[in-house]
Amino acid sequence: IDARVSIDSAEEALALDQALTRLADVDERAARVLELRYFAGITAADCAEVLGVSLRSVERDWQFARAWLHDALDGG
Repeated sequence: IDARVSIDSAEEALALDQALTRLADVDERAARVLELRYFAGITAADCAEVLGVSLRSVERDWQFARAWLHDALDGG
C-alpha cells in the first residue's frame, strides 16, 4: 500500500478485513507487520523489536504484505 487506503463504504471495509484475514492465513507474520506498520504507524525498527525478528525480515514482510494486499483488493 503506497498511499492510505480510502474506505468509502461498509463493503470496502469488509473487503479490507477479509483480505487481511486471508493474508494472515498465507503469512501470519507479514499480516502482523502490515497491521503494526500501517494501522499502528510504528517504524520498521520498532516492528522488528516487537516481533523479535531482524529489520530486514520486517522489510521483506512489509514489501510482500503490501503487494499481496494490493492484489487482493484489486481482485487479483
